[in-house]
Amino acid sequence: MSQHRISPDAFQTLTEMLDQRASGKHTLTYVAHDGSETTWAYADIRERALALLAGLQQEHGLKAGDPLVFFLEDNLAFIEAFWACLYGGVIAVPVSSGPTTEHLNKLLKVSQQFQQATVYTHDALAERLTAHAEKTDSKAPHVLTLEQVARGDSKAATITQVKGDDLAFIQFSSGSTSDPKGVVLTHRNLIINSAAIANGGLYRDDDITFSWMPLTHDMGLIGFHITPMLRGVSQINMRAETFSRQPHLWLDKVSEHRASVLCSPNFGFKHYLKRLDSEPTHLDLSCVRVIYNGAEPISVPLCQEFLQRMGQHGLKDTSMFTVYGLAEATLAATFPEAETPFTWLSVDRQQLKPDDTVALLDDNDANALHFVCVGSAVDDIEVNIQDDKGEPLDERRIGSICIQGPTVTSGYFNNDAANAAAFQNGWFNTGDLGFMHQGQLYITGRAKDIIFSNGLNYYPHDLEDLSGLELGKMVFVGVREGDDAVEDSIIGFVHVKKDQMEDLKAFSEQASAIRRRVNEASGLSVDAILPTPVVPRTTSGKVQRARLGQAYLNGDFSHIEQQLAQLNNASSETSDDGNALENEVKAICDEVIEETKLSLDDNFFDSGISSLSLAQVHEEIDERYPDKLEITDFFDHPSIREVAAYLQSQLEN
Repeated sequence: MSQHRISPDAFQTLTEMLDQRASGKHTLTYVAHDGSETTWAYADIRERALALLAGLQQEHGLKAGDPLVFFLEDNLAFIEAFWACLYGGVIAVPVSSGPTTEHLNKLLKVSQQFQQATVYTHDALAERLTAHAEKTDSKAPHVLTLEQVARGDSKAATITQVKGDDLAFIQFSSGSTSDPKGVVLTHRNLIINSAAIANGGLYRDDDITFSWMPLTHDMGLIGFHITPMLRGVSQINMRAETFSRQPHLWLDKVSEHRASVLCSPNFGFKHYLKRLDSEPTHLDLSCVRVIYNGAEPISVPLCQEFLQRMGQHGLKDTSMFTVYGLAEATLAATFPEAETPFTWLSVDRQQLKPDDTVALLDDNDANALHFVCVGSAVDDIEVNIQDDKGEPLDERRIGSICIQGPTVTSGYFNNDAANAAAFQNGWFNTGDLGFMHQGQLYITGRAKDIIFSNGLNYYPHDLEDLSGLELGKMVFVGVREGDDAVEDSIIGFVHVKKDQMEDLKAFSEQASAIRRRVNEASGLSVDAILPTPVVPRTTSGKVQRARLGQAYLNGDFSHIEQQLAQLNNASSETSDDGNALENEVKAICDEVIEETKLSLDDNFFDSGISSLSLAQVHEEIDERYPDKLEITDFFDHPSIREVAAYLQSQLEN
């Protein structure tokens, strides 16, 4: 089939785009947790969206200009709501859903940025939201649930005639528990950048896209829902939770449907390979042209391993498409040449500060760090490396990555301070650091001290707020332990007096409480919490997180870490004479949770178990006892003994 470019002027608005694509043959397929599928033609999406819009307008008074905040776990419900908003001129505000305190806090903080917002969610999540608002003494937003909203006659929906410069939706920052920043995106932003994505990826008429990225993430919504529709090809998606619990479904379905355009950050490749018990014999990945790899720092060894392992099943070594993007660019900023082997540079780790000129080294040099090429600017955007005064830097000089063009957001929603800090002389400062070499971009670091975990960014001060300690007592840093590490280890430091350094038993109990609070609120597993008598600061009083992180990597805390580990092991070595079901659940936990061995009464969240690990435990239990446990039950029964008791009651009922 032919490959041709699509003009960014092909459509003026997203609704015009769907109106035209609805007359075509292409489809959206949703893959459920059990592998079953639901397929909608693009015409079905339009019809369902207008029916939902009619119900929202006629029964609930929703009108153009009103914000509708999505808090939805169901991908198909999300897509219906998204397009209903676009047709009705309603401001779509997607927010990642989930049962944790962090999810609920973010939802409340986003809702509070509007004078009057309506939250659209499921009954169960609405109940948790109401309870959380009461518990935190917060103002609960107006809530509509899927179960409350009846579909109307699609022909009765009032369609708002929007223009290219009209607001389409607001993309709020992910992974943050502080006040989230909302990126304002217009129809024109989205059309132009989606065209650039399709053209840069060399889309063909017979392409089929497949994504497990959340629709609340710009890669999931823009890159793998709007872009394939714009280009006029079919698309397949499934929930990120489904991928987390059953990663094999991803490439099984890719092989079955002959999907050709995929996406995954490092986390996805690592998770898939880790859960691969044996080499699958049925996979045929020769259909795959490109795998968009972005959203977090890209690991050379992991890319190589994935290509090598999956190459046995037909995956081309030219399929790894290492890209750079951000919500403020709409999505895509730079692409390399598609369908060519990914490349990298090896540079001297001693010359990576801002304004340094990078020194190129051989790959095997002891001082070499590998940085992946993420290409040059996509269509209709400019990329520049600047110093702290906004002056452009020569090639191989490290500086701030700045962008401008018609795909760049006009700013953050109702946030003059953030806009003033980000924009300078028409350029948007991404906050990322990097350099150019032969016209290609290489990213060397992240702005300030953002911690990358499971494909999302988390701000240290947010985690510090969750710790429960007074301001300045807790410091979190993200460190990369080894050149091949694909995500940050999260290390916490508690500022203690020198005499408190001797009482490690008391500190161990405090550390467990901190782990629990952070884990319950964010789903993150903290790798270590350590005491320190000194927190290094600048002359202006700013915490020098990098110095603490480097001290950890240098082994300055190894002795204390070993002593704490010995204390924790001793406390967990109690007799665990459980009943048969308790022992069965414990065996599942022991197999899945490699980093920690739990006793029957250990609190999952005290122990810092990640939400991903809990999802995997739930999956194993669900395979043996179908539909007896929900993932949210772990929050209400947070130990092996309590889960087993609840499971027993469900079995007896």
